[in-house]
Amino acid sequence: MAKGDRVKLAKKIATAVVMFVMTTCFVLTIVMDCIGNRLRRGLPMNDAATEGLPEGDDVIHFLPTANSDCILIESNGRYALVDSGEGDNNPRKPIAYEGYESTVLGYIKRVCGDENGKVILDFVLGTHPHYDHIGNFEAIARDPDITILKAYFKPFPEKVRRYEAEIWKNGETYDAIMDAFAGRGVEVVNDLPEESFAFGDFTVTFFNTVTPAELVGKGLNHDSVGTRLDLGDSSVFLAGDFTKQLEKLYGASIGDVDLLKICHHGYYGSSTLVFLKQLSPLVSVLTNTLGRVYPNVDWNFTIMSRVPILSADDMNGIAAVVRPDGIEYAENTAWFLGG
Repeated sequence: MAKGDRVKLAKKIATAVVMFVMTTCFVLTIVMDCIGNRLRRGLPMNDAATEGLPEGDDVIHFLPTANSDCILIESNGRYALVDSGEGDNNPRKPIAYEGYESTVLGYIKRVCGDENGKVILDFVLGTHPHYDHIGNFEAIARDPDITILKAYFKPFPEKVRRYEAEIWKNGETYDAIMDAFAGRGVEVVNDLPEESFAFGDFTVTFFNTVTPAELVGKGLNHDSVGTRLDLGDSSVFLAGDFTKQLEKLYGASIGDVDLLKICHHGYYGSSTLVFLKQLSPLVSVLTNTLGRVYPNVDWNFTIMSRVPILSADDMNGIAAVVRPDGIEYAENTAWFLGG
C-alpha cells in the first residue's frame, strides 16, 4: 500500500474512532439524564415557595450560589452556617465569578432574623480557605445585624501551592476574614473538636479536623472539613471539597448516611465508587448545576449507585427537612427570599 493510501486509511480510522467515542458519550449522557430524572421524580418534594416550612423544624438549607457552598443549618430556632458562598471580590477571577453577597445576607436575615431583624449564628465553619467556600464570611461578620458566637477555622497552612497563594490569594482572603472576626469579637476556634457535640436537635461531628501530614501543601481541598449531622435515625454528611484521598481515609468512619452533599461540586477527583458504597446515601445534593457534573461522578451516582442528584442551583435552592425517621425535601427556596 502506498504511503499516501496508508495516511488516508489512518485518518479514516482515527475519524471513525473519534466519532464512535463521541456518539457513545452522547448516548451515555442521554441514558444518565433519563435515569437521573426518573430517580428524582421518586423523591418526596414540596414547594417551599408556596407552602413554606414550619418554624422550629430541623432544616438544612442549601443556598443557590452556583458552584460554591453555602449551607445554613437550622434547629429549634438556632442557626449555624457551613461555608458562606462566593463573595463579591474574588481575587482569582473578579470578572468571571459572580458574587452572592446580597443573596446570602438576604437569605440569612429572612430565615434567621428575629422581630428586630437581628441574627445570631451559634457557629460558622469554614471548611477550607478557598474563596468559593469562605468568600462571604467577611461581609457576614461585618454586618451589624448578624452576630457570630463561634467560628471554626483551621489555621491557614504554612505550606501552600504557589497558584493558591499568589494567584488565588487565599491567604489574603483568610486574613481579611480573621480581621473581620476580630473586629466583631468573634471567638475563633482553630483546633476543631474531634468529639461530637450537640447543636439544637442535631449531633454534629467534624471529620478531617487535622489535615493528614502527607497531604499538607498538596492543595487546599485536602484541608476540607466534613460535617456529619445526626438526628434520630436520620443522618447527613456535608462533604465540602473532600478529595479522593480524604474519602479513602474517612469513608469507613463516616458510615451510612441518608443525605450526602456531593464532594467538590461534582468535579473530577472525588465521589469515588468505594466512598459511595461506604456511605450508601439515599439522596445527594449538588452545589452546582447538573450540567457541570463530571461524567465519571454522574456515572457513579446515577448508574452504579442509583442515588438521585438534586441541584441547589438548578432548583433555586433546596431545603432538607430532617426528622428522626427520614428527610423530606423542598425546592425553590426563593420563598425565603421573598421571591
